[in-house]
Order: sequence, then C-alpha cells, then structure tokens
Amino acid sequence: MKKVLLLLICLSLPACVVSVNENTSKVSKSVTTRSGVDDNQGFSAKRLQRIDRKMQEYIDQGKLAGVMTLVSRNNQTVHFSAQGMQDIAAGKPMQRDAIFRIYSMTKPITAVAAMTLWEQGKFHMNDPISLYLPELKNLKVYVSGSDDTMVLEEQKSPIRIIDLFAHTAGFSYGFTGSEVDKLYRASEVMQGKTAPENVLTELAKLPLNHQPGSQWNYGINTDIIGYLVEKISGMKLGEYISQQILQPLNMLDTGFYVPADKVSRFAAVYHNNADGKTVLMEK
Repeated sequence: MKKVLLLLICLSLPACVVSVNENTSKVSKSVTTRSGVDDNQGFSAKRLQRIDRKMQEYIDQGKLAGVMTLVSRNNQTVHFSAQGMQDIAAGKPMQRDAIFRIYSMTKPITAVAAMTLWEQGKFHMNDPISLYLPELKNLKVYVSGSDDTMVLEEQKSPIRIIDLFAHTAGFSYGFTGSEVDKLYRASEVMQGKTAPENVLTELAKLPLNHQPGSQWNYGINTDIIGYLVEKISGMKLGEYISQQILQPLNMLDTGFYVPADKVSRFAAVYHNNADGKTVLMEK
C-alpha cells in the first residue's frame, strides 16, 4: 500500500533486518543489548547466543546495517537483542525500541481489519465488491493486443470480495512486462498522483488482467480492501485499525505515520545502488 505502516519490532515480529552492502569499517561499532533468559521456557542460554554471533557475522560482512532478534515462548521473552547500526551516518547504534517500516506487512493488518467487519456480519465473502464500491462495477477484461489494437471484453462474473483476499480479482501491480502492467505503470494511480478519493474511479479505467476468479495474479487487491473497510465502517482506515486492532493489542508505536516525538527512534533503511554501494533508500 502507498501508505507505510510502521511497527515497533519488540511488540509483534520475531526478527527484522535491514539489508545492506556496507563496508565493515562503517558498522564495526556494534552494540548488543539483550534481556535475560527464562530457563523455565526450555531454551538453552548458550545456544541462544548463537543468534547474536550469526547476526554479527552478517553485520561484519556488510550484509546488514543493523538487526534485531526476538524469541518468545508462552508469552515470555527469552531472547531479545539489538545489534549493528540504526543509522550509519549518524553513528547511532540499533536500539531495542527502534521503529521500522513494514511495507507490505500492512496487507495482513488490513485484511484483519476487514475480517473484524466480516465477523460482525457487515458483508459476505461472495458479495460483489461493486455492492459497496460501485466504481468497480463492470470493469473491462484484457484479451489480446496492445495500445490501439488492444482487445477487451466484458466481465463474465462480478469481482467478489473473496477474490480480493485471494488475489484472483484480476487487478495487477505493474510489476511484469504484460500489456496490462504497462498500463498500470503509466497510470497516475500507480505513480501516486491521484487523490485518495479518486483512486477507485481512475483504477476502473484500467482493464483487468484476467476474468475475475479465473486465476491468481498479485495486485492491488488489499488496497481495495482498505477502501472497503472505510466504506463499511464509516471511518478512515488508520483510525479503524488503531481502534479495533492496535490499541487492544497495546501496539502503541504502530501507525501510518511517525509522530514527531518518536522520529528519533525511526530506523534508516538502506539498499544497494547501481554501483553496488549501500545508500539510504529514498523515503
């Protein structure tokens, strides 16, 4: 999804890493902090130390800037450590309260939000999505050709909500070289130039990759589920997720934005550029 959900790693994920190819000298000042081990949980303190040693190898080799690992059993933390750097340029070691981008992990959280509405009987999985989002009714389906010779046909069946969950609706992401994906890449929707309230209308101008329910194709289905949540709940997606999921789970550092008073805990993200050098990923 275009909006990025952020996650305090110690609350929800067993491990999160930032991939880099940095010179070892720049990450040699590795700081490790760890919690104590509860021997009653059946773990060997000696063997748990292997985790830190292996993660440090990756840091020393320049494969990672920083890494955090957590092992929990029976609601008890038996291993929790932070190693390497949270921000290389600033010389800031990784901290156990660092906040990370989780990118596509917004998808399962959005799906859970929708499922809470399903539990309440607000919709059925076989309902046509157009029943709630009429902008997505009667979309055309790609058959053959390209540009001016492109052949489209009518839908043989409506897009059901279950098709969005299963990625069988026919939507795409523009990741491949298909003719439909070329249209996706050229669209203002996928370039982030469309106002949120106009996204569905613009999306409806693009053909489906295949007939709904006929095959699997990874696409912007979960984004549409987000609109479904907003339409049924009458709330903004972030507000609904916070109220129904994050607050009950005490995930107080999770959200679509980082508040000003938490920016200092926001971990930098690195990637390899065309020259193979590690640089900050564009925000």
